Amino acid sequence: MNQKLSIWQERYDRAKNEFEEVRVQMEKNQKQYEGTLQPERGKETVTIYNFTKELIESAIDPAIPYPKVEPQVKTEENIQLARKIEAMLVNEIKRINLDPFNDLDERITKAMGGDVALIEWNTRIKTHNSVGDIDLRLIKPTRFIPQDGIFDVERMDYYFLDFEDTKQNIQRIYGVDVDAETVDPDRVSEQPDDVVTQKWAIYKNEEGGIGAFSWVGDKVLIDDEKFQQRSKKVCAKCGMQKPAGESKCACGSKTWKTQHLDYEELTEDIMNGAGELLVPATTVAKDEFGNLKYRQEEIPVEEMNPLTGQMEQQYEQIFDEQMNVIGDRPMTEIVETAYEEPTRIPYYIPRHYPIAIRKNVSEADMVFGESDAEMIFEMQDKANKLATRLVEKAFNSSQILAKPKMSDFTFENGLQVINIGSPDELAQIKSIDLRFDTTQEIALINQLYFWAKSLLGINDSSQGKQDTTATSGRAKEAQISRAQARQASKVVMKESFYRQIYRCMFEFALAYMDEPRNYPFRTETGDEEDVTFNRYEFLERDEYGNWHYNDLFLIGTDAAGSSAENRQYNLELMLADFQAGLYGNPQDPEAVLTFWKDRESMNYPNAKRQVTRWQQKVEEVKQIQQMQMTQQMMLPDMIGGEEDEVQMPM
Repeated sequence: MNQKLSIWQERYDRAKNEFEEVRVQMEKNQKQYEGTLQPERGKETVTIYNFTKELIESAIDPAIPYPKVEPQVKTEENIQLARKIEAMLVNEIKRINLDPFNDLDERITKAMGGDVALIEWNTRIKTHNSVGDIDLRLIKPTRFIPQDGIFDVERMDYYFLDFEDTKQNIQRIYGVDVDAETVDPDRVSEQPDDVVTQKWAIYKNEEGGIGAFSWVGDKVLIDDEKFQQRSKKVCAKCGMQKPAGESKCACGSKTWKTQHLDYEELTEDIMNGAGELLVPATTVAKDEFGNLKYRQEEIPVEEMNPLTGQMEQQYEQIFDEQMNVIGDRPMTEIVETAYEEPTRIPYYIPRHYPIAIRKNVSEADMVFGESDAEMIFEMQDKANKLATRLVEKAFNSSQILAKPKMSDFTFENGLQVINIGSPDELAQIKSIDLRFDTTQEIALINQLYFWAKSLLGINDSSQGKQDTTATSGRAKEAQISRAQARQASKVVMKESFYRQIYRCMFEFALAYMDEPRNYPFRTETGDEEDVTFNRYEFLERDEYGNWHYNDLFLIGTDAAGSSAENRQYNLELMLADFQAGLYGNPQDPEAVLTFWKDRESMNYPNAKRQVTRWQQKVEEVKQIQQMQMTQQMMLPDMIGGEEDEVQMPM
């Protein structure tokens, strides 16, 4: 254990030193965003006009890219499963409430150059019908330390995370006394007595799974080579599973160890919501190559009775020591027969690292990207220096009075009185103006602001400011479109970030979501229905009869809602299409209903209320049309009946 700890400590120190320059730059970027960054040399400056923060805030995108799932193999069954994955992900997003998450992520990414999301399965989240759920939290990018020399997370053999936690909490969770340990001085400036720095190494094991090693100081907390595989705590002495809330085994031992679970044995048939059999409780025993497994069994010997034509039990005589017949007994034989055994389902094991990395703007050979603050650092730095000089000029600006040395200034009855000896002294009293011209500084600061805004691809239209350069609605659309093009790289990186999150969420659901869970889902026609996510529905059998999980699904994002400007632009296009008749006759209630269903899918305000309203109108119109059709069908019969009555003989 000490040798393994030394190896990980050495790797951590090496990776941390390699990453230190990036970490320092990120902290510098954050201080620039906050307006507290000071020059490395020279006197201190004041940040009067923090346009770094203004421009970053102008580019905040509140929209969350929603998941879009497609199967790699497009069968009808896989298409239905993809729909269930999408429903699960969309509703988990709503449960987790990603709006605050996205809001903070936008600022961290643009200010520091990147961000890290940690995806976890939290067993403490419990409801009446379920145990455990997906949890998501942001980690400050300076707390993530990549393997040195590798810039793609999935290609890394390992990476590190570190957090501060209380000594009491460490003792409660891991049962390890870390009272003698301290915080990492490089991470925390103060040295609180009750807090320590916990370090994590997340790595890929020899089987391609994920392992974890964690420590505080010189105390090991976790050493688990199969960190994301199902496991249970068992007694190190007798092997009994640890009861919930108990710290001592029935055998008296207080030592527990982790036992990993490769498969589960079924005790009953697994059914889907429609009552159809998904997995039988028992199956014919086979080996991993699909060959039947046999075992020896003693069975009765039977022969055909020619008189009755039926199989009958055969008996043999029993003799004593003198060979006298003393009875008979059924004849048996030993044969090898195929047999059934409880069905074994392998537990799904997530293969991806449980983190997602977001870059602001991609850079070669960098784990994170270039931040907006870093791009405009020179402009902000020069503006701060100019603003500092501007403030000094303003404080020093004044008017002073020049007077003869012998003149006396006194106050009488609240009035300022000047005592002069002769008219010549009055001519010598003058006011001297020491106010300085600040026009050049202000003009240059505004020019630096303009350059910074241009560099980041932000215009007045995208900031919501009055833009006199757009002389028509079409020109305004063109300006917004060009601003979107300048931000396209950031949008791509954001969508990639959320795709990583959604992939991990899906894998966690397959691995740990034991109970079938119902989720509302909106179909392509805009109608809402309930679907059930059941991990057992993803089970398939290969040609040898072995069970495995089908996880071959392409998880992307819906580009329609990837940014606020795109969303508004699409809503306007949608309205234009409706008015042009592409939804059908604009006066037709069904066309109006379809239009509002599309708007509801993009979270348009009050769209749900409009959908309900127009659904009622469509139903009313259909009822009226049905009544009219019924009356038209009955009318010929009524007319024919009257004619027959007239033609009847008197």
